[in-house]
Amino acid sequence: MFGKKTNSNEVEKNYDLEIKEINHNHNIEIRELKKDHELALKENEFILKHFKDEEVQGLKKELSQKEQELAVLQKENEMLIKITNLNADIIDIKDLVSKLIDKLPEVNLTNLTLNAPNK
Repeated sequence: MFGKKTNSNEVEKNYDLEIKEINHNHNIEIRELKKDHELALKENEFILKHFKDEEVQGLKKELSQKEQELAVLQKENEMLIKITNLNADIIDIKDLVSKLIDKLPEVNLTNLTLNAPNK
């Protein structure tokens, strides 16, 4: 009887030791996983921040280029408007000149003679 009790006490102690070791190993694994997770989060945060900065810089460059293109197109538009206005003014002047010519009296030049002085 005594041998069995000590044997069962030893078995219980062995189970307790195994349970403690399993719990200890489990706690170590949990800590390692947490550290790995924190490291991964920091790396992702760094990558996202770096990518965001690069993306923002790229978008700023693109915006600057688009603004320059817009300025050029606006200048071209202004020049086209000026050309159109000049063309309209030229057409108006042509119409005015043709109307003035139409209003001039007709002069018959067929019967005119020129007398040149004799030398």
